[in-house]
Amino acid sequence: MNGTLSSKKVEKRYLSFFWVTILVFGVFAMLHPIYEVVASLFASMYQFKTDYSGLTSLYLVTPYLVLVSYFLYRQQRRASLSDYFIIILTLLYFIPGNILFVYGNWTVTYYMFHLLSYLSLSIANELFPNIQFPMSPSLGRNKGTLSFISYFISISVILITLFYNGLQINLNLDEVYNLRSEWSASGMPNIFNYYLPFAARITPILLIITLKQRRVLLSFLLIFSQLVSFSFGGMKYTLFALVLGILFHFFGQKVDAKKIIIYFSAFVGVCLIECLLSNEQLPLLTIFTLRRTSFVPNQIGSYFYSFVQENDYLYYSGSFLRSFLNYPYQDSFPHVIGSYAFGSPDMGANTGLFAEGFSQIGWLSLPVYAILYIVSFRFYSACCKAFEGTNLSHIPLLGALLYASTFIDGAFFSVLLTQGAFLLALSLYILSQTIANRSHEKRTTL
Repeated sequence: MNGTLSSKKVEKRYLSFFWVTILVFGVFAMLHPIYEVVASLFASMYQFKTDYSGLTSLYLVTPYLVLVSYFLYRQQRRASLSDYFIIILTLLYFIPGNILFVYGNWTVTYYMFHLLSYLSLSIANELFPNIQFPMSPSLGRNKGTLSFISYFISISVILITLFYNGLQINLNLDEVYNLRSEWSASGMPNIFNYYLPFAARITPILLIITLKQRRVLLSFLLIFSQLVSFSFGGMKYTLFALVLGILFHFFGQKVDAKKIIIYFSAFVGVCLIECLLSNEQLPLLTIFTLRRTSFVPNQIGSYFYSFVQENDYLYYSGSFLRSFLNYPYQDSFPHVIGSYAFGSPDMGANTGLFAEGFSQIGWLSLPVYAILYIVSFRFYSACCKAFEGTNLSHIPLLGALLYASTFIDGAFFSVLLTQGAFLLALSLYILSQTIANRSHEKRTTL
């Protein structure tokens, strides 16, 4: 009897296939008027089209969304960290991509590539085995690990910004492009250009841990360093990560895969209301979220695909292999796309996931990048394993949220190495050993 009741309780944590399908098609429907508002505001900048194809495109879109519903249903039932990554990518990137197709932005060929990208990623997630690392008690015995990492990250960020920009806080979102210009003109070494984005992503995680341990001074120092970091580079992501970290401190333990799908659907509903009521006011929430995270990367991805269709693949010649391979362009590839798609060589058009992979190795990117992403997700999951069973078990999910959005508009190896995803996973492995060891000591004492 108890086993039956327990099973029913667990079952309530998951959405049925019917309700997943309803939410997927509901989000797709709500994105139509949202896209029309965004396209009208940014048509000249991103070449958004509004040639709605109606029922003709729905014959292709409907099977795609049914497949999305099926895999989303399975992923939210398992709810592993790898599944969380794909759920977030599906909601933010793959479902909104269908909207750009039905409004005439994409060719059928690129839409098929988009669909096959989703399928290859989801199937690889179903088939690829888990990765496991052994526990490392020796790492967990050093109780000063958290303090050392937190102080090092926060103080180093403050000192770097103090040296290159002065110690100032500017939270005016209207001035972000001016702040980015100051960042570019600062002459800061490349190693700091790589370090600060990593610090912006690990700081909210350290903040949650220090808040949980009621270390007020250290928590304040982490918040201050994040605000100073935004004021230097003007990266909206830095503020978003800080806000998300604070929200996770209060509500993170209650978040699961089912709620992520429901909350995202509700958020799209809020953006829909904002767009419908905007009139002459800009729908700022939609502009800073769905436009930037969902519509723009999808559109730029199609430009990567179409450009390479007319030119040679890069074969990673624009990376650190440039010394050994012939890179055919004078500017970096995002600026080449900026010139090709928007007539602006000063514009760096970044995208990630499979469109970036296609620019490197063509159709071979479907199996290769599916495996690369799943291996990286599995590696991250293995690094975070020791968080399970602690009062900080929601920490890995925050990291997944922070980096899943980064993978959408960042090249795979760039996100992994220069933007710190690999380093974050290793840092979480060390921190998780420390936290798991402390939890074990408390249980043993009791």
